[in-house]
Amino acid sequence: MNITMSAKIAKTFVKSIEKLNEESLIVFNEDGIKTKIVDSGNTTLLDVRIPKTSVTDFSFTGTSATEVGVVIARVKDLTKTLTTKDSLVMNYDKNNPTWLKMTANSVERKVRLLNATHMKRVSTPPTEHHWSANLPMKEVKAFLTSIGKSDKFEICVENESIYFKAVTDDGEALLEFDKTAVALHHEDGKYVTFIQPQRFLDLISATGQKTVLEIKGSDDSIIEVIWSESDMNFNGWIAPLASGD
Repeated sequence: MNITMSAKIAKTFVKSIEKLNEESLIVFNEDGIKTKIVDSGNTTLLDVRIPKTSVTDFSFTGTSATEVGVVIARVKDLTKTLTTKDSLVMNYDKNNPTWLKMTANSVERKVRLLNATHMKRVSTPPTEHHWSANLPMKEVKAFLTSIGKSDKFEICVENESIYFKAVTDDGEALLEFDKTAVALHHEDGKYVTFIQPQRFLDLISATGQKTVLEIKGSDDSIIEVIWSESDMNFNGWIAPLASGD
């Protein structure tokens, strides 16, 4: 089985994963490839999918999904050499399951795979949503960057409004979104969740400034984030902090 992906997809794939975990269990199936990874603290989970319709070439001949365990840094060794018009080819032979062969710019590299049977499988957490909004990445990232090393920020939905707020060394930072522009929907009541800023930044690390993030939540609950980037599909979850933390 093999997949040929553009430089943009290959680089986005690696960048989205490397902030959370150094290892990834990549799954090949008839729809494309996917991976689901969690950070070391089990607080941030990311599901990444590359549909076969988004790549140059894709071949899967198995009767069931095939899992391969990789060290992300080994994949990055090749992706960092790619320029805009380049491609990365991954080839996995089930008859030689120890290796993943990758080719880019006529350079072929065989990467020794991890033992997939010993790698952690991550389940999607149960969620309950009482509000949702489509937030612009540019504003979200600007806010998270501006609050520096603050240990938490607040996501609040109430009275037909949604805002981010953080207390910093210099005072308070506030980002209030236009409810009409972000398609805010919520049930009656006030919903407040505290999130660690770096977790959020790590989750969306490969996301472009023009991307729109669909964010869903409830009160003091897991925040779910859904978006598309470089013809890839992303779904992330971030555990809340206790309000007193």
